[in-house]
Amino acid sequence: MPREQVECHGIDPDELRLVIDAVNRGDVAEGARLTTPEIADKLTCAGTPEEIVERLQEAVVPSGINHVMFGLTDPYLVEKWSGHRIQNVPDLRGQFRLIHDRIMPVFA
Repeated sequence: MPREQVECHGIDPDELRLVIDAVNRGDVAEGARLTTPEIADKLTCAGTPEEIVERLQEAVVPSGINHVMFGLTDPYLVEKWSGHRIQNVPDLRGQFRLIHDRIMPVFA
């Protein structure tokens, strides 16, 4: 992310740089360790469909943004890449289904 975009999220670019450097070195565990809950909350929207709807209604809709792009997480790829299994995350098809059935209708 460009420095200006990182700062727009209220994140110190130097703090994020440590995460990026660790991942670029191939040290995914260190990158994950350095990613504080505050950074994750500012850069992602994750959770149950109800939690995502709530977050979008609170943080995105009032800003005037009229579109959202979802970046899905392939739990199998994450496990292969990092060695960590993400519990209770549906496969990509299941994630698309949740977005279609339980998130999009709220904003239609």
